[in-house]
Formats: sequence, structure tokens, C-alpha cells
Amino acid sequence: MCIMKTKRTAVLITLAAIGLLVLAAVHSLRGSAREATAKNTIHCLVIASQTYAKEYGKFPTGTFSQVCQALGGDNSLKTAFIEVAPDHIQRDGAILDPWGSPYRLDFGSASNVVAYSAGTDLAWGTEDDITSK
Repeated sequence: MCIMKTKRTAVLITLAAIGLLVLAAVHSLRGSAREATAKNTIHCLVIASQTYAKEYGKFPTGTFSQVCQALGGDNSLKTAFIEVAPDHIQRDGAILDPWGSPYRLDFGSASNVVAYSAGTDLAWGTEDDITSK
């Protein structure tokens, strides 16, 4: 009887350990997918901004929300330079990263656009920030 309980306990412990490993792997993959999504959106924001500037002769202006709306088609030509899933757009029009923070755009010069995400910790200026630089 003791041997059977010990084997059952060992099996349960093994199954629990496997479950924890699977959960850790899924969590890691989810984090990698979010980072890949952020990098892709950052790239799209840069390209959309540059394309807008070629079309209009200047980058879109205003708040980040207004810039996102202009890139999304709220412009005189009604041209969408970027398409984003509705669940990644804040009520005011700002485009959100996978962690729920608005991206940032910096129009440094006539041809240079830099896009940023605060990353997993949601704080700017930390090592997990993602940038187009």
C-alpha cells in the first residue's frame, strides 16, 4: 500500500513539474510574440510616417493621437498609411503597443523618424524599451 501511494505521489509530482514547464514555455512564447508585434508595428509606424511625408511634403502634426488618426486615414486624401487592429487603438486614436501603452514617434529631421515602445515594464527609458533606431 505504501509503495502504491509513493508511485502515485511521484507521478503527480512529475505531472505538476511538466505542467509548470509548459506554463513557463507558453509565457516565454507569449512575451516573444508581443515583442515581435511591437517591433513590426514600430517598423510600420516609421514607414507610414515616411510615406505620409512623401505624399504631403511634411510629417503629420499634432498630438500622438492626431498623428495616428492622420496616418490611419483621417487626412485630406482619406488615405490610410497604416492599418491597426481596433483593439490596439485607444479611444482618442493613439496606437497601443501589445502591453497597452501608446507608442511614441519622434520626427527628428525631414527624413528621420524614430518610433518607440515602452516595452513590458510600461516605463520609458528602461532597458526593455523597443525602438526603431
